[in-house]
Amino acid sequence: MRTYTRCDFWFNFNKSFGTVIDSHYTVKDQDAYFAGSSNHITDTVLRHYSITPRFTYDYQLNNMPSKNIFGIDVNYADYSSDRKASVHVTNPKQRHKSNQLSIGLYSQNSTNLSDNLNLSAGLRIQRILFHGGTVLYKDAEGDANAADNDTISQNDNRLGANIGVEYFLQPNFSIFGRTARSFRIANIDERIGADGTSMALKPQISYDFEIGALLENNKFSIQSSIYLMFLRNEIYFNSSNSKNLNLGRTKRYGIENTITYNLTDSLSMDTNVSLLKSYFQGKNSKEGIKEFEEGIFTEEKEAYGDCRTNSEDLYQSHLTLFETKNPLFVNVCGKRIWLSKEPQLLKDYF
Repeated sequence: MRTYTRCDFWFNFNKSFGTVIDSHYTVKDQDAYFAGSSNHITDTVLRHYSITPRFTYDYQLNNMPSKNIFGIDVNYADYSSDRKASVHVTNPKQRHKSNQLSIGLYSQNSTNLSDNLNLSAGLRIQRILFHGGTVLYKDAEGDANAADNDTISQNDNRLGANIGVEYFLQPNFSIFGRTARSFRIANIDERIGADGTSMALKPQISYDFEIGALLENNKFSIQSSIYLMFLRNEIYFNSSNSKNLNLGRTKRYGIENTITYNLTDSLSMDTNVSLLKSYFQGKNSKEGIKEFEEGIFTEEKEAYGDCRTNSEDLYQSHLTLFETKNPLFVNVCGKRIWLSKEPQLLKDYF
């Protein structure tokens, strides 16, 4: 179930100065059933509050037409998720609880230096406050190997900036260049992931460079550009264990082409064609993948106490099975061997 409420307000103080205030409140209540997990039932409630007032100001800078947009973004999210053995169980086995507050101040300015040349620049400062953890109810029915995660509190400040120029060779044809330092904050869903072990995600940082050309008229527009990006702490979703993690230094470059055609005054269609190459910075692909795998093994070791199972470990698990009077399921992960009433597959716990 999803509830969404939005309120918008706009007002022009005069011909050159105005404001727009957007606000919304969202509640997402979701229940899910996972057949392959001991905690079959997931009951999650996510509440999100947002208010984003912004102002526009048209002015003259030494007789050069200029426009500035500045404002503040305030976002707050509250997340609570119960993991239960069945719908008939009152108390959850695990409860993931977290909240995140983000406050950003920004300004974007554009100035026409001449009839053919435009300069734009922007700045954004953002403050992030996160608090979250997992509570384990040991006596409740559910996954016998469920664990509680330490409560995490993070305070972080981030700075983003951009500058760009656009030169018009013709009234409808221009070339441009841009560079920026940007960042992306993990949302609260990404921090929780499948089991609450991704809460310590760092913000993703990117240094971007782009040059391109734009051709447009009343009927269509064509934009083509090439770009280069240097990333740190890229937020990556590992589908094998349903976890989000930060990668090391990565680099990507490519070509992007966009075509938009206006069929009527109110209807248009567009298409996008891109070529992208990405790799680990300072390492070849083999070394980067090896480092990435080591990160996964480290996470598994923290969760299970070990990870890489060999033939001797399998031999010891069979001995455990044969020596058990009432054999159930024997689980083995590295040097760790334990019994359970039902099979516990790694894919259900990562």
